[in-house]
Amino acid sequence: MTLDTPVLCATTEGGLIASLSRGCKALKSSNLTTAVTKSGMSRSPCLDFNSLKDAVRFASYADTDACGQMMRDAFSTTSRFGLYKSHECTVVGTVVYLRVVAECGEAMGMNMVSKGVQAILAKLRERFDFDVITLSGNNCTDKKSSATNLIHGRGRSVTATARIPEAVVKSVLKSSAQRMARCCFLKCQVGSGVSGSMGGMNAHSANIVSGVFIATGQDPAHAVEGSMCTTVMEEIRDGSGDLSVSVTMPAVCVGVVGGGTNLKAQRRCLEVMGCGESADKLASVVCGAVMAGEVSLIAALTEGHLVNAHMNLNRKK
Repeated sequence: MTLDTPVLCATTEGGLIASLSRGCKALKSSNLTTAVTKSGMSRSPCLDFNSLKDAVRFASYADTDACGQMMRDAFSTTSRFGLYKSHECTVVGTVVYLRVVAECGEAMGMNMVSKGVQAILAKLRERFDFDVITLSGNNCTDKKSSATNLIHGRGRSVTATARIPEAVVKSVLKSSAQRMARCCFLKCQVGSGVSGSMGGMNAHSANIVSGVFIATGQDPAHAVEGSMCTTVMEEIRDGSGDLSVSVTMPAVCVGVVGGGTNLKAQRRCLEVMGCGESADKLASVVCGAVMAGEVSLIAALTEGHLVNAHMNLNRKK
């Protein structure tokens, strides 16, 4: 993501646009850097075997290189762009949850990976006897926060870092690095830990994710995965008073082909944002936009400005 990348967000919350704009202004003066660290869409069918012995025998075969090659070959027959990447099995009694991960090019890829997994199951049935209880057995995990997605990722895993100068923290965010860092730690790390949050170590990432997703033709339900985000703020200990910020998102499920990206308005939004040809870039923009939203909200909470902002921007005079 470059500092001059426009961010388009569809929301009915007036305060959100103002806050996001302020955060983007603050980041314009930082050395914002983003990176996609992992990619792959998953699908996990639930398979029922006749006995535990049969289920374990299947799982043992799934660990072999021969099985991996078979899955790769079967998956490739269903798509020119999809590429089998990996798989793993979880045995629960006579049931096996087979989690398959595939690269899906510039598509978000759920339909692509579902087709590929169907082809894989057809080949596996030539060797094993099992019933497919469901193509999606919730170990994917789709549109739900989960430890699996938090640890292994889903879609694109993205991280971003920035250093916001002290002058900008004071003039734009109306706060200080020390105060914002303390607020972020006690809210996003300690508070989320006390609540038992599943990966929600952030201020409001789902707000930004859902808004950008709707504007660019993504599935807004994937804001659930996008709510899993770790925001860290620290005062840089070099006497500068600058603020160090990082945002890490393990499951940003985006694509720039297929689905709602074919709608005229959403396609135009992708083009304006410079993301019409790259899902990696879109994921990076989402992560950078989330950071903008995080620094602005944390600043507002730190200085007690949140309620007044909402009253001024969200209510009629």
